[in-house]
Amino acid sequence: IAIRTARQLYELSNYYPKYLTSTRKSTFTQEMDIDYSTYEWKTYANEKEAITVQSPIGEKEAFAAIYDGRYHKVQNISLSSSETKVGLFGENAGTIQNLFLVSDYQKNGTNPYLKYSKEIEKNKTVYMGTLAGVNSGLIRNCAVSGYYVAGNNGTIYVRHNGTLYFGGLVGKNTGTIRNSQADTPLVNANVLYGKAYIGGLAGENAAAGKIIGSYAIGKATVEYSKGEKSVIGGFAAKNAGYLDSDYCAVAMTAAGSTETYGFAKKGGNISSSCYYLSGGTFQYLDEMEAFDNTSGSGTPKTYSEMQQEEPTRAECCSATASENGYPFEAV
Repeated sequence: IAIRTARQLYELSNYYPKYLTSTRKSTFTQEMDIDYSTYEWKTYANEKEAITVQSPIGEKEAFAAIYDGRYHKVQNISLSSSETKVGLFGENAGTIQNLFLVSDYQKNGTNPYLKYSKEIEKNKTVYMGTLAGVNSGLIRNCAVSGYYVAGNNGTIYVRHNGTLYFGGLVGKNTGTIRNSQADTPLVNANVLYGKAYIGGLAGENAAAGKIIGSYAIGKATVEYSKGEKSVIGGFAAKNAGYLDSDYCAVAMTAAGSTETYGFAKKGGNISSSCYYLSGGTFQYLDEMEAFDNTSGSGTPKTYSEMQQEEPTRAECCSATASENGYPFEAV
């Protein structure tokens, strides 16, 4: 099944449940770059206004087919949902591969965003990830870049007994992720008697989850935290699964009772080949940020030590650095 236009991808998000059974063994193949901002919506889709926001694919029922991006981009579309799994895909139980979901980050607030349109409270658990809210299938060779988490005044609020799992790539992983990357310039949470797990790549990697050969770059902030628990992990905030040959460079700012871990909190099976930047202040998106955390699992490395490592690369190439350069050059 060929995907060639923004209209087709938009309609896949709207009508996927209707065709779930008949397309379960199908492959959706993206045949070119898709830019929602340049598509002629009025001419080709009979829309009065350009589509700038869409619901996740597999919002209520998990995506179960194959989506092959063929190393093409999807650009300039925000993702919003009143359901509890937010991303380009709500839940992936199939395969997503060879896809770039990218944007050049702008400080003026015009960037594409992720948004949960209700309140995170009263025993509600929300999973947010730029590519997928939840992955129970396979993700490989994918890159996301430039998205931020939208809320009131740029902050996402977690209130009494609510729980948020946010990851630059996926909110929660119970499947397999290989050779993928996330560059998340801004996530800011305000937590009052709720729980927030914020990870550079995954909010949670559950016991069945495997993440191999992937990396995360970004900035994560919990501006206020009281009661319950808030955790920021440079790569994963919560891990009970398997992590191998992964790394991250994520600036973290924590308030109140928030726990911070340079790579991930101890738990699960984390190989010795997982490492993270720690030790120094570096420029990230024109701001000076401190990268200085030696808590938890993973091996802390200085900038010069990271440059000596064999770089972990998604096969697609970095979403933010030069194609031939070490991906960490984005920092």
